[in-house]
Amino acid sequence: SLFQDSNNPVVELGLSIASFTYGGLLGAFLLGLWHERTRQLDALVAFVVSIGAMVLIIFGVWHSPSDGWLFVLNPTDATIQQANLRTIGWPWYTTIGTAINLVVGSLSALRH
Repeated sequence: SLFQDSNNPVVELGLSIASFTYGGLLGAFLLGLWHERTRQLDALVAFVVSIGAMVLIIFGVWHSPSDGWLFVLNPTDATIQQANLRTIGWPWYTTIGTAINLVVGSLSALRH
């Protein structure tokens, strides 16, 4: 069962799921705090883009010791074991999402 797996504690699962949106939220907050030219639409667009990018990163970016970083969307268990694929650690999700949000929001704010 999902809640009885000792290799993946429930707390870790909950934090990794929450990390999908934490980067976008933190990025939108920092964007409004640091950039006076930022409008609400800029932050909203950056938030949506960062969430979409995080979904692709979380489900598609893998690291292989032999090949480096790869984009493989929904690999099979056999592929993961054969290529020794590893995901990005969930604590990085917030940092990556924040960076994406700040870049997209800053570029969007330059329009006006």
